[in-house]
Amino acid sequence: MLTRLKVKGFKNLANVDLFFGPVTCVAGANGTGKSNLFDALRFLGDVAGEDLVTAARAQRGVYADAQIPQLLFHREGARQTAKIEFEAEMIVPHSGLDEQEREVLATANHLRYRLVLRWRPAEAEVPGRLEIEHEELVPVASRSGANLLHFPHANHWRTSLIHKTDSAAENQKGSFISTGREKGKKVVSLRTDRLPVKPISVLTDGLRATVLSSAPSDYPTAWLARREMQSWRHLQLEPEALRRPVAGQAGSPEERDGEDKALISVWRRVRRSWQLPRDGLEGDGGLEGRLAQRLIDLIDDVQAIRAGFDEETGLTWLEVCDRSGLWLPAHALSDGTLRFLALALQEQDPGAPRLLCLEEPENGLAPQRLPALMALLRALAGDVEDFVDECNPPLQILFTTHAPGLVSTAGIDELLVAELISPGNACFRFPRGSWRKAAQPRLKPLREEDLAPWRIAAPADEGTEEREEAVAVRPGRATRKTALDHPLLPFGEPT
Repeated sequence: MLTRLKVKGFKNLANVDLFFGPVTCVAGANGTGKSNLFDALRFLGDVAGEDLVTAARAQRGVYADAQIPQLLFHREGARQTAKIEFEAEMIVPHSGLDEQEREVLATANHLRYRLVLRWRPAEAEVPGRLEIEHEELVPVASRSGANLLHFPHANHWRTSLIHKTDSAAENQKGSFISTGREKGKKVVSLRTDRLPVKPISVLTDGLRATVLSSAPSDYPTAWLARREMQSWRHLQLEPEALRRPVAGQAGSPEERDGEDKALISVWRRVRRSWQLPRDGLEGDGGLEGRLAQRLIDLIDDVQAIRAGFDEETGLTWLEVCDRSGLWLPAHALSDGTLRFLALALQEQDPGAPRLLCLEEPENGLAPQRLPALMALLRALAGDVEDFVDECNPPLQILFTTHAPGLVSTAGIDELLVAELISPGNACFRFPRGSWRKAAQPRLKPLREEDLAPWRIAAPADEGTEEREEAVAVRPGRATRKTALDHPLLPFGEPT
């Protein structure tokens, strides 16, 4: 769970400091920095598993090493910043299963990761390259954990999520990754959780990847932090991919989904996770019943969902039945309905990403249906009023929008508004009354008149009624798997 993110010198994020709760809606006009915020999160996730150049090239518009400083480093006029700084505070799983199915236990799970990068220009025959100037991973002191989680939550939720730092971590001053000097040279050191073990030190000169990215499970806290950052996903729901039928009958031995993005593939994999019979429909408690109930929030005349199979073509697809008894295949559904159904499947997925980023999830939906969408987005996050367990993991949803109708359904505690304080320099402000004011008392909150352009959503009465109904019938989650390497939803590529 990401609780705080600081970014300096990355694209138009010259100097931002953001706090996150379970649900964060980032509103703003085009070009204000919403997508760049997602790019920063993706870059952090990528450097936790890839080398620096590969992570940089995964960014939008970067096709060659020479483009990295121009497209990633903040530029204001003719001046370009010399370095990029990231600092992320996160709560990682206290335990997990490694590649050999061995249990891995962290000595601290409320952590702060800091990474500073610099671009070294080309010299003689040596091309320009990204370099690591500083890298560190340290625990956030458990005694101050309550103060650092500013968003409203129950005490028993926090205590069941954050585990105290044990004496081993305290003995080594809590530094799992640190940067210092040895014999006059700068090194990044990786320390194990258990003492006394000599740390592994790597020279920063010529280092092409973060030390975190190569942390093995023998270094439990660093390994769990790496897996947490790699689990941050930015999903794109592509209607044409969602519509596509796949070969093989649902539940047949030849059924193979792989990385297929089709909606039916997602449904089949989630259904297998539920361990339901192939043809079973277990009333409203079954997967199909819950999906149909969610879809009723969007389309009034839905009564059932199933997998359809054409014996002649050998293709399977997901189809929806209306009250007249007409079955509509996925390729006949609208883009907005497909996206909504895909998110409803995400809600029931035991292997959902711990941080899910979505851009403009309202695309294709009528304004009067946005309260139902907001209720579904909230359901994708964990319940901070209940204990953390397999049925209530600490999941987050972060999404962007420029639709006033969706902003109007978001609460003041869920809203950030992206603005430009100068050309190419973004900032993110919160409404007056938000919990973020206690976290950032020096920042001036948005006044009601500042929010006026976002408060013009039409259906006041109808929207409120739909929202209350959607919350009232919120389906419960399936039991989630504890293994960290559960396959991700295949219906959208990270971008």
